[in-house]
Order: sequence, then structure tokens, then C-alpha cells
Amino acid sequence: MKIIWAEEAFSAWKDTIDYIVQEFGPHAAEKFYKKTEECQDMLISSPLMGKVEPLLKGRSHAYRSLIVQKRSKLVYYTQGDTIFIVDFWDVRREPKQQAERLT
Repeated sequence: MKIIWAEEAFSAWKDTIDYIVQEFGPHAAEKFYKKTEECQDMLISSPLMGKVEPLLKGRSHAYRSLIVQKRSKLVYYTQGDTIFIVDFWDVRREPKQQAERLT
């Protein structure tokens, strides 16, 4: 399995890292970075481990999500031997608005 990040997902993830550095310092950002890497490794081993994302049911793909930390989650789908990370959500934000970004 391989993982491909959509540009929007990577940008949202990077914005989160930048925010963590500013608000909590580089050590906290590094922990978050490592946690994201752990999640990717788990997905490679078990790509269907994330729960089906209820706000994205009935879309063009079977979207799933995986909590990175209590305030962030990866939104992804699988196709063949590839995991596509399509968005990175801050769970404190309005979920329906975040879901609308995906088609």
C-alpha cells in the first residue's frame, strides 16, 4: 500500500503544524508530526481501520476517517493498493462545512 496526500489535505495538515508551533511550541508540533506518521503506518497495515465518515456517505468514494489526536482527523479513501488522504479536519469546526469541500 502507498499513501498519496491531496494538496488540500497536506495544506490543512501543515497549517495545523504551524498553529501548534505558534501556540504550544516545536516540541508539541513534533509530537503531532510523529502521531500523524504513526497513523499513516497503521493505515498501510490496515487500510479499512478508519470508521466510515457519516457526513460523506453516498459520495463518489467510501470515505473513512481516522483520529490523529482528539482535535484532528484524516479523511481518506482506498482504491486498489493506494490510500488517498483527501482532507485533514479540525473536529472543532463545523463538520458539514468541512464535508462540503469534498465531492
